[in-house]
Amino acid sequence: MSFEIRLWQPRVGNRTISTKEELHNLIDREFVGLKRNSRFSELMRDAELHLSLIEKFSQRTTIQRGEISRIVESINNHKTHNANRHFVTALMKEGEKPRLYWNISQSISKTQARIKLTELVSKNTGLQSLRAVEARLRTYYSYDGLSRAITHKNRLTKVEEYFRVLNLLNEGGLFVDVAKMLGIHRSTVGRWFKGEKRPVLVQLARNIPDKFPGQFSRSAYYQWQ
Repeated sequence: MSFEIRLWQPRVGNRTISTKEELHNLIDREFVGLKRNSRFSELMRDAELHLSLIEKFSQRTTIQRGEISRIVESINNHKTHNANRHFVTALMKEGEKPRLYWNISQSISKTQARIKLTELVSKNTGLQSLRAVEARLRTYYSYDGLSRAITHKNRLTKVEEYFRVLNLLNEGGLFVDVAKMLGIHRSTVGRWFKGEKRPVLVQLARNIPDKFPGQFSRSAYYQWQ
Protein backbone atom coordinates (compact mmCIF):
# COMPACT_ATOMS: atom_id res chain seq x y z
CA MET A 1 0.00 0.00 0.00
CA SER A 2 1.30 3.47 -0.86
CA PHE A 3 0.59 7.04 0.23
CA GLU A 4 0.83 10.33 -1.62
CA ILE A 5 3.89 12.42 -0.75
CA ARG A 6 2.68 15.87 0.25
CA LEU A 7 5.89 17.65 1.20
CA TRP A 8 5.32 21.40 1.44
CA GLN A 9 7.63 23.52 -0.71
CA PRO A 10 9.01 26.35 1.45
CA ARG A 11 8.37 29.90 0.33
CA VAL A 12 9.30 33.14 2.05
CA GLY A 13 7.61 36.07 0.38
CA ASN A 14 8.01 35.47 -3.34
CA ARG A 15 11.11 33.34 -2.90
CA THR A 16 11.18 29.55 -3.00
CA ILE A 17 13.62 27.90 -0.57
CA SER A 18 15.07 24.71 -2.04
CA THR A 19 18.37 24.15 -0.24
CA LYS A 20 19.88 24.46 3.24
CA GLU A 21 22.31 27.05 1.90
CA GLU A 22 19.45 29.24 0.66
CA LEU A 23 17.74 28.99 4.04
CA HIS A 24 20.89 29.89 5.99
CA ASN A 25 21.62 32.80 3.64
CA LEU A 26 18.09 34.13 4.11
CA ILE A 27 18.36 33.96 7.91
CA ASP A 28 21.78 35.62 7.94
CA ARG A 29 20.71 38.34 5.53
CA GLU A 30 17.22 39.24 6.79
CA PHE A 31 16.26 37.34 9.94
CA VAL A 32 19.39 37.06 12.05
CA GLY A 33 17.32 38.31 15.01
CA LEU A 34 15.57 34.93 15.06
CA LYS A 35 18.77 33.38 16.37
CA ARG A 36 18.07 34.84 19.79
CA ASN A 37 15.15 32.40 20.14
CA SER A 38 16.09 29.69 22.65
CA ARG A 39 14.85 26.97 20.27
CA PHE A 40 16.48 28.34 17.12
CA SER A 41 19.00 25.49 16.68
CA GLU A 42 16.26 22.89 17.07
CA LEU A 43 13.96 24.69 14.63
CA MET A 44 16.76 25.03 12.10
CA ARG A 45 17.53 21.30 12.32
CA ASP A 46 13.87 20.49 11.65
CA ALA A 47 13.83 22.84 8.65
CA GLU A 48 17.04 21.27 7.33
CA LEU A 49 15.55 17.79 7.69
CA HIS A 50 12.50 18.94 5.74
CA LEU A 51 14.70 20.27 2.92
CA SER A 52 16.65 16.99 2.88
CA LEU A 53 13.40 15.08 2.40
CA ILE A 54 12.35 17.40 -0.43
CA GLU A 55 15.66 16.77 -2.17
CA LYS A 56 15.48 12.99 -1.61
CA PHE A 57 11.91 12.61 -2.85
CA SER A 58 11.79 15.31 -5.52
CA GLN A 59 11.23 12.71 -8.26
CA ARG A 60 8.60 10.69 -6.40
CA THR A 61 4.90 11.16 -5.78
CA THR A 62 4.18 8.23 -3.44
CA ILE A 63 5.76 6.43 -0.51
CA GLN A 64 5.31 2.82 0.56
CA ARG A 65 3.94 1.69 3.91
CA GLY A 66 6.83 1.11 6.30
CA GLU A 67 9.21 3.32 4.31
CA ILE A 68 8.94 6.21 6.75
CA SER A 69 10.23 4.02 9.59
CA ARG A 70 13.25 3.09 7.48
CA ILE A 71 13.84 6.76 6.60
CA VAL A 72 13.80 7.74 10.28
CA GLU A 73 16.14 4.89 11.19
CA SER A 74 18.56 5.88 8.42
CA ILE A 75 18.55 9.53 9.48
CA ASN A 76 19.22 8.67 13.11
CA ASN A 77 21.94 6.14 12.22
CA HIS A 78 23.77 8.82 10.26
CA LYS A 79 23.25 11.24 13.18
CA THR A 80 22.46 14.10 10.81
CA HIS A 81 19.27 14.82 12.77
CA ASN A 82 17.42 13.48 15.77
CA ALA A 83 14.29 12.58 13.80
CA ASN A 84 11.12 10.98 15.10
CA ARG A 85 8.55 9.06 13.10
CA HIS A 86 5.62 11.29 13.99
CA PHE A 87 7.37 14.43 12.74
CA VAL A 88 8.60 12.84 9.49
CA THR A 89 5.12 11.40 8.85
CA ALA A 90 3.55 14.83 9.36
CA LEU A 91 6.02 16.37 6.92
CA MET A 92 5.63 13.73 4.21
CA LYS A 93 1.97 12.72 4.39
CA GLU A 94 0.28 15.82 5.80
CA GLY A 95 2.37 18.60 4.30
CA GLU A 96 3.22 20.08 7.69
CA LYS A 97 5.35 23.23 7.67
CA PRO A 98 8.44 23.33 9.90
CA ARG A 99 7.94 25.81 12.75
CA LEU A 100 10.88 27.96 11.63
CA TYR A 101 8.86 29.22 8.65
CA TRP A 102 6.04 30.33 10.94
CA ASN A 103 8.60 32.28 13.00
CA ILE A 104 9.90 33.88 9.82
CA SER A 105 6.36 34.85 8.76
CA GLN A 106 5.77 36.56 12.13
CA SER A 107 9.19 38.19 12.30
CA ILE A 108 10.34 41.69 11.43
CA SER A 109 13.00 41.43 8.72
CA LYS A 110 16.23 43.39 9.00
CA THR A 111 15.21 45.55 6.02
CA GLN A 112 11.78 46.29 7.52
CA ALA A 113 13.33 47.02 10.92
CA ARG A 114 15.85 49.51 9.62
CA ILE A 115 13.25 51.40 7.61
CA LYS A 116 11.02 51.62 10.68
CA LEU A 117 13.87 52.56 13.03
CA THR A 118 15.03 55.33 10.70
CA GLU A 119 11.47 56.69 10.82
CA LEU A 120 11.42 56.41 14.64
CA VAL A 121 14.72 58.26 15.02
CA SER A 122 13.29 61.07 12.90
CA LYS A 123 10.08 61.22 14.95
CA ASN A 124 12.17 61.14 18.12
CA THR A 125 14.06 64.18 16.80
CA GLY A 126 17.37 62.32 16.65
CA LEU A 127 17.26 60.76 20.13
CA GLN A 128 18.94 57.34 20.13
CA SER A 129 20.17 56.77 23.69
CA LEU A 130 19.51 57.44 27.36
CA ARG A 131 22.46 59.83 27.36
CA ALA A 132 20.93 61.85 24.52
CA VAL A 133 17.58 62.01 26.31
CA GLU A 134 19.20 63.24 29.53
CA ALA A 135 21.22 65.83 27.62
CA ARG A 136 18.07 67.11 25.92
CA LEU A 137 16.16 67.22 29.21
CA ARG A 138 18.91 69.31 30.83
CA THR A 139 18.13 72.13 28.40
CA TYR A 140 14.70 72.25 30.00
CA TYR A 141 14.45 74.82 32.78
CA SER A 142 12.31 72.54 34.99
CA TYR A 143 14.76 69.63 34.78
CA ASP A 144 15.88 69.96 38.42
CA GLY A 145 12.33 69.39 39.62
CA LEU A 146 11.84 66.58 37.13
CA SER A 147 15.00 64.78 38.27
CA ARG A 148 13.97 64.94 41.92
CA ALA A 149 10.61 63.25 41.29
CA ILE A 150 10.30 59.88 43.06
CA THR A 151 9.43 58.28 39.71
CA HIS A 152 12.52 59.62 37.92
CA LYS A 153 14.74 56.55 38.44
CA ASN A 154 12.06 54.20 37.14
CA ARG A 155 11.48 56.49 34.18
CA LEU A 156 15.19 56.41 33.32
CA THR A 157 15.07 52.61 33.46
CA LYS A 158 12.19 52.65 30.98
CA VAL A 159 14.20 54.84 28.63
CA GLU A 160 17.11 52.39 28.85
CA GLU A 161 14.78 49.48 28.07
CA TYR A 162 13.24 51.40 25.18
CA PHE A 163 16.54 51.93 23.40
CA ARG A 164 17.65 48.36 24.10
CA VAL A 165 14.47 47.14 22.39
CA LEU A 166 15.14 49.31 19.35
CA ASN A 167 18.80 48.25 19.18
CA LEU A 168 17.88 44.55 19.38
CA LEU A 169 15.22 44.87 16.70
CA ASN A 170 17.77 46.52 14.41
CA GLU A 171 18.60 42.93 13.36
CA GLY A 172 14.94 41.99 12.93
CA GLY A 173 13.29 39.16 14.86
CA LEU A 174 10.23 38.45 16.98
CA PHE A 175 8.80 40.84 19.56
CA VAL A 176 8.28 37.94 21.97
CA ASP A 177 11.97 36.97 21.91
CA VAL A 178 13.10 40.53 22.66
CA ALA A 179 10.48 40.76 25.42
CA LYS A 180 11.77 37.56 27.05
CA MET A 181 15.36 38.79 26.90
CA LEU A 182 14.50 42.04 28.66
CA GLY A 183 11.76 40.78 30.97
CA ILE A 184 9.06 43.09 29.62
CA HIS A 185 5.71 42.43 27.99
CA ARG A 186 5.74 41.73 24.25
CA SER A 187 2.90 44.21 23.67
CA THR A 188 5.19 46.92 25.08
CA VAL A 189 7.91 45.89 22.63
CA GLY A 190 5.43 46.03 19.76
CA ARG A 191 4.00 49.41 20.70
CA TRP A 192 7.47 50.94 21.16
CA PHE A 193 8.68 49.60 17.83
CA LYS A 194 5.56 50.73 15.97
CA GLY A 195 5.82 54.19 17.53
CA GLU A 196 2.43 53.86 19.21
CA LYS A 197 3.92 54.57 22.62
CA ARG A 198 7.14 55.96 24.13
CA PRO A 199 8.52 56.17 27.66
CA VAL A 200 7.52 59.40 29.40
CA LEU A 201 11.00 60.96 29.30
CA VAL A 202 11.49 60.16 25.62
CA GLN A 203 8.12 61.71 24.82
CA LEU A 204 9.05 64.82 26.79
CA ALA A 205 12.60 65.10 25.41
CA ARG A 206 11.54 64.75 21.77
CA ASN A 207 9.43 67.89 22.14
CA ILE A 208 12.30 69.94 23.57
CA PRO A 209 14.66 71.80 21.20
CA ASP A 210 18.26 70.63 21.49
CA LYS A 211 19.26 74.18 22.44
CA PHE A 212 18.14 76.05 25.55
CA PRO A 213 14.60 77.18 24.73
CA GLY A 214 14.37 80.26 26.96
CA GLN A 215 10.73 80.77 27.90
CA PHE A 216 9.46 77.21 27.51
CA SER A 217 5.90 76.29 28.39
CA ARG A 218 5.39 74.27 31.55
CA SER A 219 2.49 72.36 29.97
CA ALA A 220 4.78 69.83 28.27
CA TYR A 221 6.15 68.91 31.68
CA TYR A 222 2.96 68.79 33.65
CA GLN A 223 1.06 66.60 31.19
CA TRP A 224 3.40 63.72 32.12
CA GLN A 225 3.07 63.97 35.89
